[in-house]
Amino acid sequence: MDNLIYVAVLPIVLLLSFIYKKDPHPEGKKLLKKVFGFGCLACVPVIICELLYDFLAQAPEIQTYEQIFINTLLGVGLVEEFFKWIVIWWLCYRNKDFDETYDAIVYASYSSLGFACIENILYVLTSGMLTGIFRAITSVPGHLCFGVIMGYFLGKARLSKARGKSSTGYIILSIVAPTVIHTLYDFFLLAENDMLVLVWLAFIVIMFILCFILVSHSSKRNEPINDAITAQNAAGISPIAPANNTGVTPSTPAMSSSPVPSAPVETMPTPTSASIAEPTPALEPAPTPVPEQATATSATPASTPASEPVMPAAVPVAAPSVTPSVTPLAQPQPASISQPVVDEAQLPVPDNNPFSSPS
Repeated sequence: MDNLIYVAVLPIVLLLSFIYKKDPHPEGKKLLKKVFGFGCLACVPVIICELLYDFLAQAPEIQTYEQIFINTLLGVGLVEEFFKWIVIWWLCYRNKDFDETYDAIVYASYSSLGFACIENILYVLTSGMLTGIFRAITSVPGHLCFGVIMGYFLGKARLSKARGKSSTGYIILSIVAPTVIHTLYDFFLLAENDMLVLVWLAFIVIMFILCFILVSHSSKRNEPINDAITAQNAAGISPIAPANNTGVTPSTPAMSSSPVPSAPVETMPTPTSASIAEPTPALEPAPTPVPEQATATSATPASTPASEPVMPAAVPVAAPSVTPSVTPLAQPQPASISQPVVDEAQLPVPDNNPFSSPS
């Protein structure tokens, strides 16, 4: 009897270890033991519901394929997968430790293998060693695959809820998908048709491969679930951009604080009299005294001593007023300055005696 129990339990332990080691961040063992334990207890309501369905349905001994499919769907697949799902929904779905998508696969696998453990022990104890070996390579991995599919969609549902999206579709699929696959698994086997048995063998091989790939992919991807995203999306709060000391948004390139240089304006220097033409030097009067015919303004007063020489007054030359005209963007032309004409007849005639004084 002990050997039969070992045969029934050993595949359960190996598959649990496989799922647990694939978890990048292993879950708490206390929660996993609770999920596995309630998965085992799920056998009680399942047995009650299956017996009640058989009593109400009263299926005949010879059934058509349609009747076999319906009885398998309602009396086996839906009942078993529903109570496995209830365990996860009640213990794990709202648990704070459910923070990654792969966690749902772990929880669903533990719930399914907990149910499979009790079911396998009952079958092996009643049917013997060969039944235990056969179920170890077919039914027990099959229950694991049903749990993996259930957990995959529950993880998607939890992630959609955290992102503020609808999770109803994924929740429905988490029940419907494993129920349909479980129903097909039992239908191909219970139909007692040689062709369908071959289909059943191909079906379980493909199912095992696909579930193995799904476990590996989900373990590597393993998206985190953050409930804070749900609150932000529900309130319509957009992420706040980090502060920028320059006052420039990240999408706008930073501008230089220096003013933008304007286009150079060509300016022409204002010409001066020196730059236009060389000034005409003033006439230097001869160092001779003013003659007697000089004007009164240039005469020396009578009180001037005879010993002091009288210097003639310089004839003032008025500086011409020149207003240059500047034409923009053109070389300025210097204005011509006419030199004043001096009449030689009006110049004073020097006296031969420089020391003579006016009479």
